[in-house]
Amino acid sequence: MCKWYNQSPTPKRNDDQMIEYINSLNTTWKADKNVANFAPMYLNSILDSNGQYEANTRPPSDGTHDTDLIDEIPDQFDSRDRWPECQSIKQIRDQGHCGSCWAIATVAAISDRICIASGGKQQPEISLEDLLTCGHIGGCIIGNSPIRVWFHYIINGLVTGGDYDSHRGCKPYTIPPSDHTPVVYKPAPWCEPTCIDGYNKTYAADKYYGSVVYGYRNNNRDVQRDIMTNGPVVAIFDWWEDLEYYKSGVYHRVTDRPIGQHVIKIIGWGRESGVDYWLVANSFGPKWGDHGFFKIRRGINECSIEQNIIIP
Repeated sequence: MCKWYNQSPTPKRNDDQMIEYINSLNTTWKADKNVANFAPMYLNSILDSNGQYEANTRPPSDGTHDTDLIDEIPDQFDSRDRWPECQSIKQIRDQGHCGSCWAIATVAAISDRICIASGGKQQPEISLEDLLTCGHIGGCIIGNSPIRVWFHYIINGLVTGGDYDSHRGCKPYTIPPSDHTPVVYKPAPWCEPTCIDGYNKTYAADKYYGSVVYGYRNNNRDVQRDIMTNGPVVAIFDWWEDLEYYKSGVYHRVTDRPIGQHVIKIIGWGRESGVDYWLVANSFGPKWGDHGFFKIRRGINECSIEQNIIIP
């Protein structure tokens, strides 16, 4: 089951009209053209998660997720600065012409948290390819919820794999970046439970496994404490037409054309020009937005971003 929208109360403007309109508002963010191709299903092939998972369970009190030790929450926090040894936090992946945002954001957060939990000793790039092809919970056309990714990671495990054409890990991504080819929407490749030629481990030996999944709903301070303790989290939010043109500043919606739902990774927060924001890693490659990242208004459930935050 996927969710995308086919109707809008206003006609679509062209790129130049949209950019001119957004910037004329002199709001908290600036628009410009981004190097990425956008197709409706490219943004919307994820499960409608409303009602699917009540993300309100507290983490276990075994010390693994002990956020109660943090009393004060700073005004600014960036996971890239807190854990500079973890290269995955700085990485912007590119889902290409595949509706895999639900998967790519989640494997990115898993990679981050493995590194953080190990004190930087382990730095795997958890494979998006393995999840899409062998996870049996979704693909490029039929998406799913991040919560099912966490459970697959716990029960079945995931191998490593880098970006497209990287030759890193057991199963690197085989779908080209979105700006390399015209929009051609195809299913994910078939499952092949083997590693690429020349990799020094077997598929079974390369697997990583999770241990627990939990979440918070509408409790930003708990989410902030968890990010400070354990690393980035995954969130589902509503994507609107204007966000396609984001370039800098703190985003908030200024148009009325809904596109669908999208999944991203939250790596921190801050305050800019008097506006609180979440710091977010997107999955459209480093040429989109602010080198692949963007800021979105925090504290008012902008685009429903605080409604569904899921944590390993």
